[in-house]
Amino acid sequence: MLEWLGKGSSRDYFKNQIITRFEEVKSGKTENLISHAKEILDTIAHEKSITIEDKRFEFPDNVEMEVKIKKRVDTIKFELEFEWQNEEKGDEEDE
Repeated sequence: MLEWLGKGSSRDYFKNQIITRFEEVKSGKTENLISHAKEILDTIAHEKSITIEDKRFEFPDNVEMEVKIKKRVDTIKFELEFEWQNEEKGDEEDE
């Protein structure tokens, strides 16, 4: 493994991965955005899915969740991240 990492093969592996991003960006008052975030989480909890940019994502029973705060000199970023393995092997998104 260390030899593979040292050769740069790991960079090539990740460079060849297709990453498709679906995002929703909102600005506004903190209480309004937190209310919207609660609505999103309630939808996920009840329906085990979320739709972003007309694409529906199903949540499996077991996922990993990370809560992050990233601090830079001029900004602070709060992230709530859910991660799970993609069941759709071989399917590529049309962009």
